[in-house]
Amino acid sequence: MPGHSIAAAIGPQAKKSGAGARLLAELRRRGLLPVGERSCKLREGQLLTERFLLGIPAGELPREAFFELAREFGLGAAGQARLRQCLDGASEIQFAFEQEGDRTLCKLYLEYWDALVQRVRDGNIGPELLNLGLKWPEAEPEKLVEDRYVCMPKLPHLDILERLRGRQGALGEIVAELVIWACAAVPDRSLVYLEVDDAAGGRRSYDLNLYPCRRRLADAAPRLLAISDRLGCEREVLCDLLGRYGDAPLGHISGGSDRQGRSFFTFYYEVGAL
Repeated sequence: MPGHSIAAAIGPQAKKSGAGARLLAELRRRGLLPVGERSCKLREGQLLTERFLLGIPAGELPREAFFELAREFGLGAAGQARLRQCLDGASEIQFAFEQEGDRTLCKLYLEYWDALVQRVRDGNIGPELLNLGLKWPEAEPEKLVEDRYVCMPKLPHLDILERLRGRQGALGEIVAELVIWACAAVPDRSLVYLEVDDAAGGRRSYDLNLYPCRRRLADAAPRLLAISDRLGCEREVLCDLLGRYGDAPLGHISGGSDRQGRSFFTFYYEVGAL
């Protein structure tokens, strides 16, 4: 997105974190140009705007280089072992931050997009793992948790809406209205829909990729503000964000219940390359 570098987009808090600073330094040292994506999470009375994800195609670095990056990012021994088990077959490795006050949550995702595409081409459209997420508080890698993002390829839009309503709870209808508006001009069965459950069974959520809908944040603003108002979030903060990034495309949305049973809704928007 013109005028917004990734370094600026990550935000001052994440850049100050040890993990964030080390990762940025390593990426610059290696001359990488990853694509970055910001997001905003809404919970009851709360907006989390310091959230950022960047992805590196698996072919851009030797295999061992990703383990070095993961160590610099703060992934502990158990996470490193899990990464070694699961890295083969990944098409992209993604690093993410979530800042909440003084707390930084670090995330590493493995995405198996190429394998999923081949599977669908072979005629298999059953549920399949698309992303594996490893997450831990900064400086506490022993508190590692794992999320599995299971894709349901070629799902009709009406089925997506039904499943989304079931996972989004009290926000189900208002989020469904956003999706109906966003996907009005795209072919049926063309959206990538995931469902997310952590290994312990605490989280129950979804993720829906709306990039193919080609909607801008500015166009989605009334609907996003309606969701924010329903949760009692600070409207002025969200209005400022939507004003600054209004030309950015509306990307993924996600929502449901987190590990603590709290309802949430998140929207993602592309920033661009470093």
